[in-house]
Amino acid sequence: MWSSDRTRQLFLEKAEGKDLVIAVDDDPTAEMRRFFEGAVVPAFFYLHPKAGWLDFRECREAIKTEFLPGWTRDTKGKRLRYTRSTTGLSKTKFREFIDKVTNYLRDNFQEILDPEEFKAWRDSGPLVGEVYPQHARLKAAWEAARMGIPPGTRGVGRRGKK
Repeated sequence: MWSSDRTRQLFLEKAEGKDLVIAVDDDPTAEMRRFFEGAVVPAFFYLHPKAGWLDFRECREAIKTEFLPGWTRDTKGKRLRYTRSTTGLSKTKFREFIDKVTNYLRDNFQEILDPEEFKAWRDSGPLVGEVYPQHARLKAAWEAARMGIPPGTRGVGRRGKK
């Protein structure tokens, strides 16, 4: 528990005669949330060009509905699915949620999202408007799909010329 005997001694000296409250911090870390919002949601958005989401916010809600559903019943007893918030999740449950989403992206699209790689890019001080390289590639494919351009082509110009 103590990093050194000196740390233990200083703590006990300062705490002597005082009440002690121990609070367990099991909330998801800011890093986990940044990875979800900054890497997972945009990748999911760009990998689903036919979903019709207007922005990342709509995509985030769809992800939560799909991978973190809540269930209730209406007044007639019919079971209803709803979108749960991630706010009340423990660190473990939030990690499980992210793992479900990233495993889906890996298994269905062969896209691997690495939190350490994303963090290194984010902390490198990207220029204003600079896009995470993996997202830039996915966005280009998303734009092509939205315009009806077949994958792997650059699009056909006038008179069939590239």
